[in-house]
This record gives sequence, C-alpha cells and structure tokens, in this order.
Amino acid sequence: MIRSAPFLIPIGERAQLVIQSYLDQQQSTTETLEELKKLVTEMNEAKKEHEEKKIPTEAFTIYWLLKQNKIEKPEEKAIEVSKIMGEYKHWKVSRQHESKVRVALYIALKEQIEKDKDKATELVKQIIKILKEG
Repeated sequence: MIRSAPFLIPIGERAQLVIQSYLDQQQSTTETLEELKKLVTEMNEAKKEHEEKKIPTEAFTIYWLLKQNKIEKPEEKAIEVSKIMGEYKHWKVSRQHESKVRVALYIALKEQIEKDKDKATELVKQIIKILKEG
C-alpha cells in the first residue's frame, strides 16, 4: 500500500510515534486513541484527495507534503517538480539526476527559503526520502 501511496509514509511515521509515546507511558490511552483517530482521518482525506486530483502519485506526494507544510500553490509546484523528475528519470539512483530534482524543489520553495531556510531544507530532504522509499 505504501509503495502505491508514498504520501502516507509521514502519517504512518507519526502513528508509530504516537504508539511509542503510549508504550513509554508518556500519554494516556484516551490521548493516544484521539491522536490515532486524527491520523486515520488525515489518511482518508489524503486518499480521497489523491483520487480527486487525478495527478500522478509522485506529484501528489509532493503536493501533499507541500500542503501539509502550508506552502503556497502546492499543486502547481508539485506538478512543476514532477515534470523535472520525468526529465531525469534516474534521479533515485543517479546523483546528477537527483541534484537536478533537488534544484527544482529548491526553486519551487524559493519563497519558503526566504522565510525559513532550515524548514525548506528539511522539507526537501523529506520529499526526496519519501519518494525514494515509495
């Protein structure tokens, strides 16, 4: 499922953190269940929106992560970066191709970089990581 929907990876990672927090007795059963319900709702929203947008999964993954991070015009930017990925098809295994994709992401996040460079850098790392895993 994750391979066909890599945009769900961050939700799954957060669910693992919630469960670990519960196991470490850092939060109550009620708090844990509430957080897990929110994550299930988010997961269902992501799946529904993916079906509605009708854009390729890679582009939707970028879109979803940009949207979650409150980046302006996330769909437009995601499609733009996705096109670069299409030009550099071997970006997951070629450092040169990956570099081109990273540059496209940084260009798409230019405004965010001006506001918070560290957040933009982390977002680029997260997108690359998730798309390589997915």
